[in-house]
Amino acid sequence: YPEAFERLAERIVVDMADLCLIDITDEYGRIQRVAARHREAGMQVVVDRLLHEFRPEADSAHPAPPVIKSARAQFSPTMSDEFLRATCRNDEHFELARRLGFQSSLTDPLLARARLPGALTLITTYEPTRTGGGDDGCAAQPAAPGRQRDQPQRRARARATGGRGHGPGARPDGA
Repeated sequence: YPEAFERLAERIVVDMADLCLIDITDEYGRIQRVAARHREAGMQVVVDRLLHEFRPEADSAHPAPPVIKSARAQFSPTMSDEFLRATCRNDEHFELARRLGFQSSLTDPLLARARLPGALTLITTYEPTRTGGGDDGCAAQPAAPGRQRDQPQRRARARATGGRGHGPGARPDGA
């Protein structure tokens, strides 16, 4: 089903997140990254490295393995350098995450027919801005205040409150 995962990741970065990672378990229980998409086409070459070089290991601090094991979502409202160091494999992986501007994440289990095949990770990032530096000319810069996106936060809030937002009777959009 690789094409289905690619289409799902593409759809998610249109509507819900800046970056989408999809990890599934294979028939031997190993985690395989099957999709990695960025909202900005110019950042896709960087994200492709997450797809091909930095899939999560089952015993790592990356959010996907515990979500796959527990079938419980994990929300990280901030992704500090300390958090990134703990979840990245090495310095190269850490610098890649910083280059992409990771800010917050929500990792949800992917369930299919009573078995747990994997995890879906939604990440918000700084907006990429062309600066002429680096191999691909991209650098992470904060998004303009009106363009910052908090869909993973709203989605996690709605899930935690049963879709009621912040309090009894509140709408999911917070209005």
